[in-house]
Amino acid sequence: SCSSLKEIILPDGIVEIGLAAFDSCESLSSLVLPNTLSTIRAYAFANCSVLKEITIPESVLEIESLAFEYCTSLETLTIRSKTAKLYSEILVGASLLTEIRFNGTCEEWYGLGKDADWLAEGQRLTIICTDGEVEEFN
Repeated sequence: SCSSLKEIILPDGIVEIGLAAFDSCESLSSLVLPNTLSTIRAYAFANCSVLKEITIPESVLEIESLAFEYCTSLETLTIRSKTAKLYSEILVGASLLTEIRFNGTCEEWYGLGKDADWLAEGQRLTIICTDGEVEEFN
């Protein structure tokens, strides 16, 4: 059980965070992902209810379904990867999140592979790009 785990610093060399690897780490408040990471599997950080900030490194190619499900305290999500594929409902239940900071242009945001339902039903986010903003909603 990881219910008392407060901080995760994953070292360079790690390329994948497995299915539900940190699911229900209810005390997790600090997360540092390595620059070698390519895949965040489904439910990887689901139910990490006190996690407020996540930065996705440039190296990430896939964020699978429900990866950050019910991260109910999540306020800041930064996506540095310009090539990530966003699967279905990656942020379902992340009700405090209102914007994503994207380290690319609006055109690059539109070019990302995204499932049609990458946002949960009724979810609305502002994507802050380097050259403007994009409104996304489902």
